[in-house]
Amino acid sequence: MNLRDIQKSWNALGQKDPLWAILTDSQKKGNKWRIDDFFETGAIDVREIMQYIDHLEVNLSRQRVLDFGCGIGRLTQALGDYFDEVYGIDIAPSMIELAKQYNRHGERCKYLLNDTDDLRIFPDNTFDFVYSKLVLQHNPPQYSKNYIKEFVRIVRSGGLIIFQLPGERRVTLRSRFIERLIPRLWERYSDARLEGIRMYPVKKEDIVRLLEESGAILLDIERRTDGDWISLQYAVTKATV
Repeated sequence: MNLRDIQKSWNALGQKDPLWAILTDSQKKGNKWRIDDFFETGAIDVREIMQYIDHLEVNLSRQRVLDFGCGIGRLTQALGDYFDEVYGIDIAPSMIELAKQYNRHGERCKYLLNDTDDLRIFPDNTFDFVYSKLVLQHNPPQYSKNYIKEFVRIVRSGGLIIFQLPGERRVTLRSRFIERLIPRLWERYSDARLEGIRMYPVKKEDIVRLLEESGAILLDIERRTDGDWISLQYAVTKATV
């Protein structure tokens, strides 16, 4: 899948069922998310990540933050309650259009379309905090790895990067049955896959090596179970000059 295919797929999802595409709860498919409930999940996630940052004991400036893969602004809007200026970027024009409609922070919040495999729209050392959740996993590794390198470039010295990415598939009775007994259905057994939402894991050792080569300092890795996947959350900073 190349970047244009990814954009086409997510733009169509943004037109058809955007909230479910972002949070694929089977009970919410078919535009069944209530918008207030949807944004409340973002508020909860951001509240938890801010508490996590406190435990990291980093001296984080709260001037400017980037939400990478913002969708319609589920996390971006919540981040706007903690930072002076917030940016959300996404590959899908339909998502960006909706995000602008739901923006409650005025000029303090900016939504931008980014349809390249880098973040050239931002100069070096732009952000105090770069955050990405449930996004990189939908990009083939050559893209997700490049975006991670770009996170390091655009974060300020002493700033913070937190991103999540699955490292491996979790073995369950269901997955084992489908994979071994019905191999042709393995990539097509969920609604998300049928809608073109793909998952691309990257091994932890590959990400750690990439961060080291990019000049980042790894602060923490949290292991989490996310459906059929073992998901890892990486906390990273950049050395002060």
